Amino acid sequence: MAGEAFGVSKSAISKRFVEQTSQALEEFNAKKFSNRQFIAMMIDGIELGGDMMIIALGITNHGEKVILDFVHAATENHRPIKAMLMRIKERGFKVGSGFLVVIDGSKGIHKAVSESFPKQAIIQRCVWHKFKT
Repeated sequence: MAGEAFGVSKSAISKRFVEQTSQALEEFNAKKFSNRQFIAMMIDGIELGGDMMIIALGITNHGEKVILDFVHAATENHRPIKAMLMRIKERGFKVGSGFLVVIDGSKGIHKAVSESFPKQAIIQRCVWHKFKT
């Protein structure tokens, strides 16, 4: 109603929102990682409206934290997570001979990481998640 009070319709606001978020998402998905060396990654999911939003956060050798990618899925199944990790690798994600991957204990996340980084990933279950269960 507030938008209409200023002469802007709901559909115009919605259209503008979609355009701006689509552009921001395109820029996010085009971001390359080849100029950074990553030493760790954290992967976790959060439930939103009955679905999962799974997020991968990278940590560089300089301590910089970088949101790498995210995926919307019904559960923490390994297939969408592995697809997300493959997209991250395609965008130039570089690791040395080994890097730490912190996860919540999900078997799906563990499988996706093991298949995506079979020789580099050192998988650690998050200590906080251990205390919660």
